[in-house]
Amino acid sequence: MSARMKLFTSLVNISEARTGSTIKLLEQSARDVSSLKKAALLHTFSDLEYNRTVFTLAGDRDGLTSCIIEMCNTALRNIDLRSHEGIHPRGGVIDLIPVHPLLNTSLEEAGSVARELADALQKKSVSCFLYGAADEQGRSLVERRKGLGWFKNVKLPESPSSGWTAVGATPYVLNCNVMIDTSDITMARSITKAVRRPGQVEAMAFPHGDGIEIACNLTEVDQVPPELVIADVTDLAGRHGVGILDRTVIGYTIDRLTQLATEALPGDS
Repeated sequence: MSARMKLFTSLVNISEARTGSTIKLLEQSARDVSSLKKAALLHTFSDLEYNRTVFTLAGDRDGLTSCIIEMCNTALRNIDLRSHEGIHPRGGVIDLIPVHPLLNTSLEEAGSVARELADALQKKSVSCFLYGAADEQGRSLVERRKGLGWFKNVKLPESPSSGWTAVGATPYVLNCNVMIDTSDITMARSITKAVRRPGQVEAMAFPHGDGIEIACNLTEVDQVPPELVIADVTDLAGRHGVGILDRTVIGYTIDRLTQLATEALPGDS
């Protein structure tokens, strides 16, 4: 891999997990692009109760945007938000497209890529909102979601089948979910509130399986790694006499992600 290679990454969140054939079509659409351009599908994570899948992609600007757009085309052809069921809030078929700088790229460049993706989706009549470095006001994803009713599953009337998509740019974000052994949502929300760290950890609580999942976005992984968040949740739950049922980290550390991307993508000639 040439040192001149400029790479971005994106963890695209699509509102489907229960129809295996659709997930395969989405993966194949990414691979079709990656056979022609500098882009790679590095990981797929599906949560059946959330009915939501996260696709980890990496590539140069042209490769990544082409890959994401093709996956979005596939999603829009095969998923109808009006029939979607799942415990995770969602605003759209393509619910979230975050763009992160990965190698020899800046946050400003990632913002430009995000705006290009939003423009492409809007041409397909998909409503979009921008956040982070893609937004002129620099508003956060949480701030924008609250303003648009995402946490209440508000759907925009102008595109009922596709909904609306959050597109933005931030430093790399890792997802860390910890499921606690309780059905007490009030207690779980108190743990969620305690585990949050402004600018470092965002957290929500959702009923999940036999317990409640504390779902966390880690925005400064070098300062607050998943192990620390898991330890915090374990300690806080333990004070209530509650144990841990499961732990899931979605995505890779930035170093591991860079390694996988450089191994998967062809070098310059």
